[in-house]
Amino acid sequence: MKKFKINKYMFKRLIAYIIDWYLASLVCMLPFLVIGLANQIDYRYIMNLKLYTTQDLMIGLFISLLFSFIYFFVIPLKLYPGQTIGKKIMNLKIITSSNQEMSVQTLFYDRYCLYGLLKSVYIQLVVYSTKSYLL
Repeated sequence: MKKFKINKYMFKRLIAYIIDWYLASLVCMLPFLVIGLANQIDYRYIMNLKLYTTQDLMIGLFISLLFSFIYFFVIPLKLYPGQTIGKKIMNLKIITSSNQEMSVQTLFYDRYCLYGLLKSVYIQLVVYSTKSYLL
């Protein structure tokens, strides 16, 4: 039986992924926090989507996707070229297989379309599952 060894690089990528996932989750939750507090929803129930109107859900989801775009596309493109905040902290960089910096098109397809597609499917499932409670 082969043993799976985790090298230093894989560990750094894992930590960068956890940092990015945590920070992106916080940033994408902010619109719901603001909308929930504006609607006088108790802060303990901010993520209970049954308490929002359909319009508030759509606004919150749109702003969350916008924040996701900024975090996973604009920051690695403009602020820290080739790096998200987690990768910057762990001193990693996004490059192509030929050791060159990613182009705008590649970065967009890789970072935003892939992750954005997965997130939008997840968001649609959440909205669909809560819609029956809202109506």
